[in-house]
Amino acid sequence: AGAPASRVGAAAPSRARTVALELVETRFPWELEQFMLRRLVEDLQGTVEERTRELERTHAGYELAHAELEAVNDELQKLLREQERLQAELAYRALHDPLTGLANRSMFGERLDQAFKVGGRGAAVLWIDLDDFKEINDIFGHEVGDELLIAVADRLREIVRETDDIARMGGDEFAIVLSNVAQSEARMVGQRVLDALIDPEAFRLQVRASLGVSWQHVPSGDGQVLLRRADEAMYRAKAAGGGLLVAWCP
Repeated sequence: AGAPASRVGAAAPSRARTVALELVETRFPWELEQFMLRRLVEDLQGTVEERTRELERTHAGYELAHAELEAVNDELQKLLREQERLQAELAYRALHDPLTGLANRSMFGERLDQAFKVGGRGAAVLWIDLDDFKEINDIFGHEVGDELLIAVADRLREIVRETDDIARMGGDEFAIVLSNVAQSEARMVGQRVLDALIDPEAFRLQVRASLGVSWQHVPSGDGQVLLRRADEAMYRAKAAGGGLLVAWCP
């Protein structure tokens, strides 16, 4: 008996609402239409506001992600620039003497080969060795010796042509390759270099040097032979007492 009463009780409110809605539709059709429109507008506004908030959240997320990507890209660009700098520095160190900034032996070999490709009247090598440099290091110290080597490098830059290539071959030895020069010009440049190095007013310490000059026709000559002959000529100048120029020209 309890169950049927429950069903009747549940159905009664639903029936009452239906009857009330029918009365409203019958007596106040315009008011009902306005009410329904307001409800529709409110629902639409709520939907729009919720979608707007979702879009704002999404946009904020995009902006954050974009900012993070920009930060990552900036860091990547910094790393790439640093890598390029390091590569350029390594390339420079591979071809230059770290103390004087002159070309090293490796780069000098490349420039010597290039001198034979240029053509012209001939190519020459000047090989320079500072006399008694060991004694300067022993007496005044290696720091003063390094200062002297730097001063010699600067002096050599001042007195040769921009097209001539100067290298520190190691220790207190330097070499210069002259391209497109005649035999007489090579010897003249060698003497000018020697005079500049033994100039007492050019350096804080007295410098003496031995210098060898070698010259060959191009392109029939051989760069390695030219280099070896200049080295041999320098040692003959040193064996003769130093402060001299010896030339080897075929």
